[in-house]
Amino acid sequence: MPTLEITTDHDTMCLLRADRVSRLGNKYLGRLKLDQPTLERLGSSQIGLFADGFLSLDMMLRRVLPLAAKPRETRTIALYASKEAGASIYNSMVSTGHCVPCHRTPESWQVGNLAFCSVEGLRRLDMDEQPIDSVILLDPTCMIHRARTLRLGNGSIHDRPQIVASFLTDHFHRGPAPVLILMTLKRAAAVPTEAIARAFCLEAFWFLDGPTLQC
Repeated sequence: MPTLEITTDHDTMCLLRADRVSRLGNKYLGRLKLDQPTLERLGSSQIGLFADGFLSLDMMLRRVLPLAAKPRETRTIALYASKEAGASIYNSMVSTGHCVPCHRTPESWQVGNLAFCSVEGLRRLDMDEQPIDSVILLDPTCMIHRARTLRLGNGSIHDRPQIVASFLTDHFHRGPAPVLILMTLKRAAAVPTEAIARAFCLEAFWFLDGPTLQC
């Protein structure tokens, strides 16, 4: 994987920018500027962002890494979809000196104002008083919403999207609700976006053209 550099556009009032499009991607709806008022509007309305059309996990990582260096009073949590994806991301951070080498990839780690974590690790994430503005789901194959019926050894049902939804709900009651941003290689038109929104307890998605996303 190529060397990753963390840079920022220095606009601390804006989390990200991207072209907002229709679900089918055939209609341009304007340039979204995800500033604090927009974050609060989306969070309180339980509207998520669906950013599609990325070419790789590496491309997604490159787009979110500037959030680590952006000075702000809030932070972002990026969730990886699998152990393999987590190891790939962590190794990239090691190569740039932002993480230290280790024999086993940690379940969670933080670089600046950007924390990385597995979906399951949300339950054990050591949170301080710093507010969370958004949760980014790095889901290249857009499959996490389907992981709802795995039965564990103790008989309980392992529901990955519910773990995310419960985390968002918990922080909704603490203050401004974090916005869920789903990033994927899939096109929105090729997946059941209404069902995906319901799985994460969202009312709807706004759709973004992933390759135009900048932090």
